[in-house]
Amino acid sequence: DLNHAKEVQRYFINNELFTKPTNTLKGIKYSFIYKPCLEVGGDFLNISPLNSGVGVTIADVVGHGITAAMATGVIKSAFSIYVDQFPDSPASVMTAVNEHYHSIMAKYFATCYYALINTEKMTVTFAKGGHHHPLFWKEKSCSLQQISAKGIGIGITDGTKYMEETFPIEPGDKLLFYTDGILEQRNRKNEMFGMERLEQVFTNAVLEDIPDKLKFIEEHFFDFCGHIEFDDDITLLLAEI
Repeated sequence: DLNHAKEVQRYFINNELFTKPTNTLKGIKYSFIYKPCLEVGGDFLNISPLNSGVGVTIADVVGHGITAAMATGVIKSAFSIYVDQFPDSPASVMTAVNEHYHSIMAKYFATCYYALINTEKMTVTFAKGGHHHPLFWKEKSCSLQQISAKGIGIGITDGTKYMEETFPIEPGDKLLFYTDGILEQRNRKNEMFGMERLEQVFTNAVLEDIPDKLKFIEEHFFDFCGHIEFDDDITLLLAEI
């Protein structure tokens, strides 16, 4: 049963847009790492091609194993419906996804994040559902852009209205999406990897022009941990303009 569940979840996540380690869609180069701590996991990521660009989704269901994995299927179905229904409004997508998810999985809330990268207007619009903001590298200033959009996790309550925040983008800008498994992983000294370390490693990867930035982050992560076992699902998605 676990093997079958793993195959089904692979369908949820590794769709036709994730058939190679690195892909390009509408001028956006993207790559990902997905490592569940068990046979199946509660993390979800997706890239949706849209007329105006691409939509990026990342989510983390509370808990592990088969129950969390089943919940990722509900998230996938919700985004499949509402990304097309609200192609220009991440806040509307997140609001609708929350209603859909709450009606089915109210006991298993999730954090979620949706970003619309509009390659026609050269903007990115963020909607946050209790999830960490992505690391947003601005090439022109050689620094990380702070994002302030707010919003609670999905499935916690119905009727929640989500907000959005829009920024201009330029060639060379980068977005690193991640789940909290990488932040909360501890080493043998009981130290967490943490946000500050992730920001520093990502910044170093960009400044040193590392070709495979996610591999660079992964190597530093495992060097820090000192072992290959981890306590939570590890998911990263990098979108490069």
